[in-house]
Amino acid sequence: MPRFLDIHRDLTRVPIPQRNELLGRRDRGEEDEHGVLWLNILFGVERGVYCLNRAPDADAVYRAHAGVGIPPPDEVVEVTPLFPID
Repeated sequence: MPRFLDIHRDLTRVPIPQRNELLGRRDRGEEDEHGVLWLNILFGVERGVYCLNRAPDADAVYRAHAGVGIPPPDEVVEVTPLFPID
């Protein structure tokens, strides 16, 4: 399944309840109702939050953010890992 990096340029944090929910889903390998598995959340050194997801398409990534109450990303980019991450 494709992987996507979504970019939140002005977001500085992810609320703890949402973070814990996403971490639990990731640890269980559980996709949400949009088919998205959140693989990691990365914080920019200077600013921004980046989410790495496995999803059927970019639209699913946008819907998944709305589903957990995180502001929509500014951009969603399909990425291919250089090294295996599964």
